[in-house]
Amino acid sequence: MDKTLPFAMTLPDITPVSRSTSLRISIARVLCIVLVTFVHVQPGIAENVYTQPVDAFGLVYFLLTRVIGLSSVSLLGIVSGLLIAGSLTKGPLSTITSKVRSLVVPLIAWNVVMFVLIIIYAQLSGNWEKLPEASPLGIANAFLALREWPLVVPLWFLRDLFVCSLLAPLLVSALWRAPTATFALLIGYMLFGQDTWLLQRPQLLLFFAIGLWLRIGAFNDDQIDRVTKVFTLGLAPMAAIFFYIRIEGIPLNSLNPQFLAALDTLLRITTAATIWQVTLLIAGSRIWSRIKHFEPYVFVLFCSHAIVFEFAGIPLRRVFGNFGDPLFSISFFLQQLIAIAAAWIGVMILMRLPAAVGKALNGGKVRLSS
Repeated sequence: MDKTLPFAMTLPDITPVSRSTSLRISIARVLCIVLVTFVHVQPGIAENVYTQPVDAFGLVYFLLTRVIGLSSVSLLGIVSGLLIAGSLTKGPLSTITSKVRSLVVPLIAWNVVMFVLIIIYAQLSGNWEKLPEASPLGIANAFLALREWPLVVPLWFLRDLFVCSLLAPLLVSALWRAPTATFALLIGYMLFGQDTWLLQRPQLLLFFAIGLWLRIGAFNDDQIDRVTKVFTLGLAPMAAIFFYIRIEGIPLNSLNPQFLAALDTLLRITTAATIWQVTLLIAGSRIWSRIKHFEPYVFVLFCSHAIVFEFAGIPLRRVFGNFGDPLFSISFFLQQLIAIAAAWIGVMILMRLPAAVGKALNGGKVRLSS
């Protein structure tokens, strides 16, 4: 039976997520968040690293950052849409309240942490350049990513995901009544919506809607796997196109914006499909039993890794150099290990702080698991 939402929008019956899908979502969250951390390692140079002379490490760097790292966010968007579709049955107001706690509060809280650290660093070094612009819009951007990147750049995802959550009831109704027209509009927004205030990354709304559509359409695991297996075949040619662009030294921003958006979206969809297939392999192996204990830390890792890279990268670059230097690869991978260790330590600390602080920094969870 359909349920009526405000403004005559209808919400179809939504089936629970299967245990196997729930497990694979947990695996996907760990994989995607670990992969996306590679994107934010500080290269230490002002020039675009993707136009620097290419060598073996340069190709590895490009693979882990531009091809896989950035693209892994797409699966997080799809999974978020799939999960929030079920929460809409509790009512839009309940959903919004929940997302304020799990998205907006940590968005602000972690940017406050970054702001405090910037102040401390500026006091010690005399470098005040990283402070946000002292204006209402500058402050709003710094802590809420209203129009530009926040102080902790990856947290734009929380901001955009909150906007997607606000639009979820409308999207569900539209997808239920006219899925083809709705996806056509979403693709149009993906191609031409870059300069709007709505989302920092217009693609996310498309991926989020795919997750909603998979849930309201009651697609079973086998149906989803059959489709994703087909899409995995596209990853190799899409990656080859991007590697060609990198090897030829073609600046991505020199390409037609709509052409680049289309290419990038295809890369992200095929990457998402491939990672989803990898979750199936992991779910049926002993690997998950070894890494599942890290799942409680991944949200803190996502929120904190760019902060760790910002400050840990300073001494590491003095030792191992910047991107292009012979030893930078050591710093690149070492920072990942430091960020993971910092997330583990961070959760241990949060467990001993007042509950309100832990909830703010860990997405509104009542209790942090050890």
